[in-house]
Amino acid sequence: CVIYKDGIFEMWYTAKRLERSAFEPKISVIAHAVSKDGVTWEREMEPCFAAELLWEEYSVSNPGVLYDENIGKYRMWYTAGDSCLQEFIGYAESVDGLDWKRVVEKPMMECQPAHRWERYAVSEPSVVQHGEWFYMVYSGFEHRTNSRLCFARSRDGIHWEKHPGNPIITGGKQGWWDGGYTGKASLMFDQGIWKMWYTGHLHDRTNIGYMTNDRTDLGF
Repeated sequence: CVIYKDGIFEMWYTAKRLERSAFEPKISVIAHAVSKDGVTWEREMEPCFAAELLWEEYSVSNPGVLYDENIGKYRMWYTAGDSCLQEFIGYAESVDGLDWKRVVEKPMMECQPAHRWERYAVSEPSVVQHGEWFYMVYSGFEHRTNSRLCFARSRDGIHWEKHPGNPIITGGKQGWWDGGYTGKASLMFDQGIWKMWYTGHLHDRTNIGYMTNDRTDLGF
């Protein structure tokens, strides 16, 4: 996740530790880097966010970060849980983008067994602040290797209303480049249009797709 603030590009990314053995859990953390041109980056020596709570287990990853001028803080939505597939979405705030405080100590968003498309996990949030709302695109997992893209919105960034039309992006027709499953999207609102880049999978191939939506409220 990259934002541009006060003449500097800031990036929060997932870093993974190499396991020493097959019995050691895969551990991921969130790290921070800055750049003046968006090409050459200077990384912090230590991660800025790591798993601490019981539900976070070994890993935190897939940060979605924005700076909220209304409260003068950075907001981060992140994925946490099992070391192979993180099942929950958490939330934290920071004054400087490095020292993060969990506002709630339980998952902000969880999977819903009643919804087949996200009965296994919710993951990979990307959040945009537009008007009075925060809009999120996230991946809902039916099982470990099958995800679909979903939308949600919130007034405070903590309590979320899921889109009645979820899942929104289910993948293309059989044999298409995104016919396997979709996930890991990045959302933005630009010149009156919603723009989204997302990952599409088919067999062992991964591609990046692009979509637009001209409905200001994304159809809520």
